Amino acid sequence: MGIVFESDGTVLREFGEDDWPALAEEGERASPDEERSARDTARHFAQDRHAEPRKQYALAVVPRSRGRAVGWCVLRIIDAGFGEAEIGWAVAGAYRGRGYATAGSRAMLAYGFGELGLHRIFATCHADIAASEAVMRKLGMRREGLMREKEREGDIWHHHLLYAILERDRAERLNG
Repeated sequence: MGIVFESDGTVLREFGEDDWPALAEEGERASPDEERSARDTARHFAQDRHAEPRKQYALAVVPRSRGRAVGWCVLRIIDAGFGEAEIGWAVAGAYRGRGYATAGSRAMLAYGFGELGLHRIFATCHADIAASEAVMRKLGMRREGLMREKEREGDIWHHHLLYAILERDRAERLNG
């Protein structure tokens, strides 16, 4: 069965190929191109669990009340020797603002620091996406910087924010 967590009424489980609608902004009503891209990503996520050594943990975010994935949370090992990983998440538009990203990411941080013995986990987001920055703050992450013109979409360059949390920061927060 693989990894399964429960956090704040949300189940996180290994991502399956049939979870592709959670990767598409419009879910099952996605355009053909968006559906193809979502299916490819879902296939990639589902295959990651078989890699040795495992470098990425992609889990579907499933509200207990719904039973189907509404988003995903990914923990990607950047440097195993230094115990560093990157965390990321996304929730389909209709389900945003309900705490699913926070619940999923909280469970992934616990897994990363506990089971995987990581030292540092970081996240980035577009500087103008306040909701993602709010998730990072709720997780106890600290802002470490601004990456200027990190990503380009068409003719527009986007700045990204960098946040991180150390294992000792999380332990202090839990024992606070």
